[in-house]
Amino acid sequence: AAGPMAAAAAATSQIPPPPLGDNSSFQDDVNSNYHSHYDMDSNNNNNTLTSTPYLQSRLLQLRNQSQELSSELTKKLATSRSGQSLLHIGPSLSTLPPDLSSLLDAITPLLKEVQTFEGENRIELERLVSQGRAVQCTVRKRRFAVECAEIYRDLVSAEEVLR
Repeated sequence: AAGPMAAAAAATSQIPPPPLGDNSSFQDDVNSNYHSHYDMDSNNNNNTLTSTPYLQSRLLQLRNQSQELSSELTKKLATSRSGQSLLHIGPSLSTLPPDLSSLLDAITPLLKEVQTFEGENRIELERLVSQGRAVQCTVRKRRFAVECAEIYRDLVSAEEVLR
């Protein structure tokens, strides 16, 4: 990773500055309000007028160089197995939130819904468990009632035999 970055830094330092008076390539890019604003007081802003085209030219050179280095890096990555993996996951990284606060903002409503759903499910579970216990109790009572009925029948039949 240090190789391409070092190459970019070295290449940037080797770009010669444009001549101070050469602003022809950027006259179309800069809106007329900018120049009319600075032309109002040309004596005080001569340095600004001459440095702005230089800075714009430098910016264009750096953008072009960045594009060239990005293309070169992409080509190098495409030729290696691990580089292809990086190229594959690269676009998916752009879909990630830029910071944790935006992630937190996006997840908070979902978490609240999950908590509400979980709470409602817990209440329903408690209701079902108590109803299940009531059913088990009723089943036991029925079984005892059946046993009691059998015992009573046995007692009644024994009493009839004894008579």
